[in-house]
Amino acid sequence: MPAKKSGRPKAPPDPRAWLLWGILGLVGAALVAVVLVALVVPSTKPTPKLLGHVGQKAPASIMKNLTQIPYTVWGPVGTAAASPPQVVKTVAHLPKAPEFLYIGAEWCPFCAAERWAMTIALSRFGTLSNMHLMQSSSSDVYPGTKTLTFYHSHYQSAFIHIAMVETATNTPNGSGTYPTLETPTSSESAIQAAYDQPPYVPTGSNGSIPFVLVGGKYLWIGAQYQPTVLAGLSWSQIASDARHPTSTVGQSILSAANELTAAICATDGNQPASVCQTPVIRGAETRL
Repeated sequence: MPAKKSGRPKAPPDPRAWLLWGILGLVGAALVAVVLVALVVPSTKPTPKLLGHVGQKAPASIMKNLTQIPYTVWGPVGTAAASPPQVVKTVAHLPKAPEFLYIGAEWCPFCAAERWAMTIALSRFGTLSNMHLMQSSSSDVYPGTKTLTFYHSHYQSAFIHIAMVETATNTPNGSGTYPTLETPTSSESAIQAAYDQPPYVPTGSNGSIPFVLVGGKYLWIGAQYQPTVLAGLSWSQIASDARHPTSTVGQSILSAANELTAAICATDGNQPASVCQTPVIRGAETRL
């Protein structure tokens, strides 16, 4: 028997239901599109902040270029392109001898230039680690000079002790001064106060940086070469050029590193012999 038909007329479709289903369909399509884009487009990390004392760790390639330079590269350069040290009249009594004392600041462009040479020289007597990229202040002379920082760095050596003090960051605060980063010990402050004044610096230039004293005897105040040499160069370019003795960068940095090396050798008993007994360092020592 055929099924009976209802005698009630069929209700027309509710337009609101169609509208609701349409909205839900559009929302679902949008969600699918978002998921597909997230799967297809690779995520990107923000560029590491290089201002202030929180910088990107120095890549291994840069550190290798600086710390593994053979004598065949740095020996022929000599010391002609760098400033020799001053010899202090009264040998400073450092807490540990022989000691390499550096007092500088991250904002300082002259410190920025000198750090390249210090990194190379110190690597001849030990191992530096935990070095970070840095650049000098963007509002000072030679703005944004690329460099490294010794803040929170580590050093192991059987020959010398180092004291590396980065006194301030490279980003001024609201009052126009640079926030304090590290504070010299009372002994280090006394040494700087004793020698960072005339006749070692011009009148009115007391407290100049970088301040470098090797073995309580050999003194540099200021960079050994002009930061203009590094203008416009990246960290990788500077580290690479430091291995090319015919480049202006290589001649400047390696000459400065050789002067520092000779001062260290003169105060640590000329060790290691593989460094201190080389002709260029023996010659530089005789001129100290």
